Amino acid sequence: MGKTKSLNPRSLERVKKILENRTKKIVKITPKEAAEQLEGQIRQAIKNGYEVGEISRMLKDAGFPIPAKVIEELNRTPEMLDMNNMEASDDSSSMQK
Repeated sequence: MGKTKSLNPRSLERVKKILENRTKKIVKITPKEAAEQLEGQIRQAIKNGYEVGEISRMLKDAGFPIPAKVIEELNRTPEMLDMNNMEASDDSSSMQK
């Protein structure tokens, strides 16, 4: 076995300062993760009558491309389907009045 190398305490203080002065690392996310984080806003846009392709184009124009396919997949989640079913029943009950 080799000798364990000893470290200079002054170097340790310098390294501590280097690490402490680092800003938080920006972690990139996938389009799917972004869509999940924007789910409420996407849901509201769909509720307001925007189509998936329109939402995708708006996001792309804003420099945040999320493919329509990803938004469509989000639109098919059980939560979104339940919301769409509730809206449909609300519309039909208001028509019956």
